[in-house]
Amino acid sequence: MPPAAKPPGTNWIGAGCVGLLLLGGPILAGLRGLMHRVPAYRGWQESLTSLIQSNDLAGLAWYVRLGREVNEVDAATGSHVVFYTGDPATIGFLIDAGMDPDARDSEGDTLLQESVRANQLDNVIKLLAHGADADARSRTYGTTALEDAIHQQRDDAAAILRATGAHDVTVTAANGSPLPADGGAPLALVRRYHAALLASDRQAIARLSPGASKPDPGNEEDWVNLPTWQQTRPFRTRLVSGFANAQAATLVVCGETTEGWVAVWGFQLSRHQAERPEPGAVSASPAEAPDGANPAEEANGGLWVIDDNWWLVDRPPVCPPA
Repeated sequence: MPPAAKPPGTNWIGAGCVGLLLLGGPILAGLRGLMHRVPAYRGWQESLTSLIQSNDLAGLAWYVRLGREVNEVDAATGSHVVFYTGDPATIGFLIDAGMDPDARDSEGDTLLQESVRANQLDNVIKLLAHGADADARSRTYGTTALEDAIHQQRDDAAAILRATGAHDVTVTAANGSPLPADGGAPLALVRRYHAALLASDRQAIARLSPGASKPDPGNEEDWVNLPTWQQTRPFRTRLVSGFANAQAATLVVCGETTEGWVAVWGFQLSRHQAERPEPGAVSASPAEAPDGANPAEEANGGLWVIDDNWWLVDRPPVCPPA
């Protein structure tokens, strides 16, 4: 029996269906590409992380307009997703859009601290205006935004933070008196600390180090950077400037390193009563103090301890003669 005749046009219909199947993929891909050029589509379809990483302000504007949440933490890292960009405009937009002003990254640093370090002054101002805690401390490094500004010589950021009431322990001519020409007990303590570093005296280094960075004498991992510490410290420490009051002292010191170049360092010290010394407090005898320094315990009672120190990398290496 002969096969039944096909209806007219059947071959063309079949060919057309096959053609549509073959072309459908590229057509749909093209349509998706066209749609992706529309900010409203991106704001609806894309993740917050994707929009932030691409600094897509138009897409973010629609993301916010559609009522989507701008506070998102990466479950894998514990970091707020705002830290996935360094673009000041994107960060500023998210701050204005209601992002948590005290957002933290995977190391526990706040966005205010990162904005200070990047010298993004507009965002520093925005964060403070939106209620950021100026005195919040890094969970890893123990510093505040103002301390970071001082350490990295972000003078404008430091001025903004001080103007908004950030806690400031810096001693200047306004709230203290100049140290004597020989630096007195504060400089004696700094010299002893540097001498301990250069001598690789782990016990003394640990005793004299600031609390946040105190190394364990028995833990080798804490001493991996000892050669770098030694190369960047002045071995004959001289006073550039210093002020002290009854509670604290702020010093800038300098001197030649073992490599022959001049290093400049800042130090923040505090004074505690002799009968209740803090960890790291030093009551040095004249014989123990290096470079002929004075003892680190003053006659009126009270022990000086090192609270913080920082390398002033960008400061001109101008140093008084030895």
